[in-house]
Amino acid sequence: MTDPKRLSVAVRAEQCAASGGCRSAAPSVFGQDEQGWVRVLDPNPSAAHLDAVLDASESCPMGVIEVYDAEGTPLV
Repeated sequence: MTDPKRLSVAVRAEQCAASGGCRSAAPSVFGQDEQGWVRVLDPNPSAAHLDAVLDASESCPMGVIEVYDAEGTPLV
């Protein structure tokens, strides 16, 4: 059973521009790999991180961050 208080976050890292906005907006959710590309540190953050994750998604110049609610409905 899915926890209704959790989100689902995914990125299309192969399209990342490595701008770092996501890491600045939600550092507990987004990190970087050895080459500096985005990496999801917490693919299922709590809903308490919703604003930060949405800010991260909106700051992405390539639009590669996908955010879903607990039911799988896209939030961005």
